[in-house]
Amino acid sequence: MPICGFLRAFSILALLTSPPAGALETLRRGNMAEPDTLDPQASASAWEHAILADLFLGLTTENVRGEPIPGAAERWDVSADALTWTFHLRPSLKWSDGVALKASDAVFGFRRLFDPKAAAKYASLLYIIKNAESVNAGKMPLDKLGVRAIDDRTVEIVLEAPAPYLPGLLSAPQAYPVPEHTIAKHGEAWTRDTNLVSSGAFKLALWRPHDQVKAVKNPLFYDAADVRLDEVFYYPIDDETVALTRFRAHEIDGNYGVRGFPINQLDWLKTNMPGAAHIATVLALEYMLPNFRRPPFNDARVRRAISLCIDRATGACRPMRWCHPARRTPSRRRGYHSRTGRWPSGAPRPSACWQTQASGPTGPWRSSMCT
Repeated sequence: MPICGFLRAFSILALLTSPPAGALETLRRGNMAEPDTLDPQASASAWEHAILADLFLGLTTENVRGEPIPGAAERWDVSADALTWTFHLRPSLKWSDGVALKASDAVFGFRRLFDPKAAAKYASLLYIIKNAESVNAGKMPLDKLGVRAIDDRTVEIVLEAPAPYLPGLLSAPQAYPVPEHTIAKHGEAWTRDTNLVSSGAFKLALWRPHDQVKAVKNPLFYDAADVRLDEVFYYPIDDETVALTRFRAHEIDGNYGVRGFPINQLDWLKTNMPGAAHIATVLALEYMLPNFRRPPFNDARVRRAISLCIDRATGACRPMRWCHPARRTPSRRRGYHSRTGRWPSGAPRPSACWQTQASGPTGPWRSSMCT
């Protein structure tokens, strides 16, 4: 039962200042939670994405507005039928250990993602690639995946259907090229801080579980000259009140997350720390998951009645102050033009559903929800 989404806020608490002359440029950021993995294909959370996006470079990446731009690929061509995309890698790309980054590393990454043995949580994100779903289900071998290296600097991706949004998908960690030579050497231990090599603006220096992840500038990054930061510390702070306390104590420079600061402190922050609170629009969806095994939620009619009766604007979004009611595709999504949503003609009104389906033989029932 979608309650709140798609357009909601990604709240950021930050006041960035310049360090003294000669000092290291350091960013200390709150990062929501402890990462379960730093393996791009196995990643499944925003806090893992935040670190991986600094360590690795996808075929595409994002600009400051969140729009896809060239990454490891300096350009790409699209066939007339929009099914074949050819990506041309930048010259002289290197992993942080000095080994050349090749098109085969990109193919290797895609095959890892769809390998049934890997059970990657977000493999479905790229099912638009030809045969990806069948390969992921074990119905076809890995070499039937619609991705191949034409040469060391050229990657070809064939799709099941036209997908003009492909460049955006390829900026996700699940689509990152990964170092085949390192994974072959270390196996599952390749993501340890002593083993991991990367292709992005930073390289992993330290991963101390439940304390911090530290990344330092990667001198072999293709655009290292334009990277201002020398090091970044990521702290797994899952309590926004604690984050605000540490921020005010100057222990962190910012806290980035879906709830970067306590929403009930927004007005205080605007008054007392102007410029510290930032709210950015992102795509997200929150939902209520009833226990289908327990009455009355074991009745599909009741579940539908509840879904129809929830006032998403008042009941869910207004207390949060920064989300929009769940609909199909948000009207402000770049490149998408939506129609104004209206109640379906002839559909039962929520009040009728509630009265006829959500009341038991002894009258209305009550249920609680944890958030």
